[in-house]
Amino acid sequence: MKGIRTFALITLAIVLGAGAATAQPQGDFDWCGELKDFEGCVAFYTVWPGPIMPVVLTDYGSFGIGDQVHVVGEFMPDQFVICGGFEDVPVVEVSLIESCRLSWCGELFEFKGCLLFNNREGEFVGLNNVEGYMAGDVIRITGDYVMGQQLVCDGGARFAIVDVDTVEPCTLESCCRGLVDGDADQDGQLTLSDIICLVNHLFIWPNPDCCVEEANISGGPGVDLSDIIYLVNYLFLGGPPLPPIPCTGP
Repeated sequence: MKGIRTFALITLAIVLGAGAATAQPQGDFDWCGELKDFEGCVAFYTVWPGPIMPVVLTDYGSFGIGDQVHVVGEFMPDQFVICGGFEDVPVVEVSLIESCRLSWCGELFEFKGCLLFNNREGEFVGLNNVEGYMAGDVIRITGDYVMGQQLVCDGGARFAIVDVDTVEPCTLESCCRGLVDGDADQDGQLTLSDIICLVNHLFIWPNPDCCVEEANISGGPGVDLSDIIYLVNYLFLGGPPLPPIPCTGP
């Protein structure tokens, strides 16, 4: 237990800083997490992005330790509370607290050796219990975050994990806007920036602002390297023009 406590002390010191020199986090707060006991305080632990950081809320509503909740609010400037041996635990002023149960319609795709779920709200997560589904499938999931665990992909990329209770096919509105086929960055032009957008999305970090449907030249279950090669050939090597891209939205 002493080793665990020492590790917790070091981790929190890294996250929050030490003593009076700690810089209070600023800005809006809008995330899901879990309420836990932390050195005698009821603390809220965010799920993602890491590191998992304990904060104290001004209002817990009817929730208690062990509950997963969605908290909306903002950090209170220069306000901290004392939790056991920690004097600098940040405080979040709560404007909304509700159950954090998830219900999303999104698509599965492969990234750095992982099967990820794009919830179309700017978040990418790994899923438990999605046997029978594969990259390119559009599904609706319900479930909860798996607290304290992350999905580790090739190169050390880490994502939150959702424990799925129910899963079923669903229909998504396409992000295609009928501007230019292949226009992944949606600027109305087909240029190198569209290729960069796709390369980043596929191989470096998923980008919710990259409309991959606009570059699904093959019409397959999702964008892959072959679509990028096709764009490179067309833009720079005199390759064939883009075929009509099967978009489903307005």
